Amino acid sequence: MAKKKSKRTRGSDRHADEDSPRKSRRQRAVMADSGQTDTERRILRCDQRRLHDSITTGPLGDEMEDSELGAFREVRDRNNSMFERVNYTREAALDGQNFQAITSRAVRQVDRLIKLNSYDAAKFCRKLREKCSSERGRPSFDWALLGRECGTCFNAVPMNSFMNGPLEKEIEIKVRQKRQANPKMDKNEKEERPEELEKIEKSGNELSAVEDHLKVLSKTLCRRVKQEAEKVDGENKKKVKICAVKFLMNPKSFTQTVENIFHFSYLVKGGKASIGVDKNTGLPVVRPTVNNGKTVGKQSVVAFNMSDWRRLNEAFEISEGDLPDRG
Repeated sequence: MAKKKSKRTRGSDRHADEDSPRKSRRQRAVMADSGQTDTERRILRCDQRRLHDSITTGPLGDEMEDSELGAFREVRDRNNSMFERVNYTREAALDGQNFQAITSRAVRQVDRLIKLNSYDAAKFCRKLREKCSSERGRPSFDWALLGRECGTCFNAVPMNSFMNGPLEKEIEIKVRQKRQANPKMDKNEKEERPEELEKIEKSGNELSAVEDHLKVLSKTLCRRVKQEAEKVDGENKKKVKICAVKFLMNPKSFTQTVENIFHFSYLVKGGKASIGVDKNTGLPVVRPTVNNGKTVGKQSVVAFNMSDWRRLNEAFEISEGDLPDRG
């Protein structure tokens, strides 16, 4: 019966662990998947800044340094409850500032708990007068009693310490070595010089992986534009552009998609390709260009994560990208 009872207890503990808040906190959604609105984030940041001001400048911070009050535990619980609502890095940075402020107050609280022995001159004189005062006839100070009490401190035998080692150690006399003159060089000897390495030029088969991928990007872009131009008649062939999403996306690898976007920026910078927005569809389009030396340098930051990559694959129904998969 005892064994069955122990098994039932373990099973209940397992269910308790599965329902614990720690495990649910690990599996909660963050960032855009959390569904947190901008209003909720704004209210959370106001609460975090208000708590930080009360810790650093308000009277609540001084109360946290007193171990007898419960201010430290109260502030800690408030900060932990706010952390449950943190889903973005901006609020996480404010939470880190609050945690640092709470930690500094905790250090001061520990310093106040460590009390060293302190001596008060007035209190020492009062106790000394009470112990050494003599009431024979009239009150007077018994200097003889003070001398007997303090004599033990001055009549103690000093301790011997041999900081330089034992006394019987023999002293070794150091002998100076004679300096030897530098040997003279023979006139018939030849002076050797380090070998000079010649500059090694890269051949076509020794290009780096980035350069090789840039060539693949440029050739694939020209080939795709040529294929689309065959479907158009007249002067519109020179204005043919292809969809940037379908050209740069790799439905099998998020990492290669990021590399495609990053390497394509080199082609735009070098004037070998251009990127823009289609006026009819509003989608980004790309096309090859000829570098005439009149390119204007521009920079832009693109926010792109794995959830965006999945949504684009589903929206454009991309099963195979224009660029080959690099395995």
